[in-house]
Amino acid sequence: LVSGVVLVNLSLGVGEFAKTGWVAYPPLSGLQYSPGVGMDYYIWALQLSGLGTTLTGVNFLA
Repeated sequence: LVSGVVLVNLSLGVGEFAKTGWVAYPPLSGLQYSPGVGMDYYIWALQLSGLGTTLTGVNFLA
């Protein structure tokens, strides 16, 4: 969870935030509406947050 937040905030120094809103639907998440690396950081942060949530669930079950 923390790594996802760090990755989203790191995108401010490298490029810019993704301009897709919080749902990232395809019309606004395409290259035409969200150029640059902002969308890439958004996707990686979402993946890292999901991985952290999954590992936390496994930890609770173990």
